[in-house]
Amino acid sequence: MISDCWTVQGWNLNFRRLLNDWEIERVAKLLEEVGDFADTNTANDVVRWSHSKDGIFAEHCATTTEKQSREEEEEKKRRRTEKTEEEERNRRRRRRKQELKKKKEKKNLCTEQQSQRSCPLEGQRVATREEEEKKSVGRNRKKRSPGSIDLKNVVEVALPP
Repeated sequence: MISDCWTVQGWNLNFRRLLNDWEIERVAKLLEEVGDFADTNTANDVVRWSHSKDGIFAEHCATTTEKQSREEEEEKKRRRTEKTEEEERNRRRRRRKQELKKKKEKKNLCTEQQSQRSCPLEGQRVATREEEEKKSVGRNRKKRSPGSIDLKNVVEVALPP
């Protein structure tokens, strides 16, 4: 049991046989890794170490559990990053909409101002299409250009001062 191996002074490991050098090195690396994870735990001197199906506490069980917790932390960071990126995209969209709205308002304001300006034809009578046709009866009829103005009634152009 782990509680039998851990004391206030540190690890108290009792092995059933003498270990080879490479085994001692692996145990030392394991203890270093477990020591690195001490800051990740909320309680002091608590190590998350699960046992295998046989009930044996092996080296890979402790590191695997800790690696999973690190991966979970990285996944949380990635989620936060994705969320902040999505928020930034939404902010950009809102800014674009506001800019387009301002441009549209400015354009509407400009057209209103242009319509309020004085017209060179102000107070003059504008001929209707029928009158123009009567004038052109004696002359060679010219085809009307597609951009010409067609008015059915006589209109007097008068803009407010």
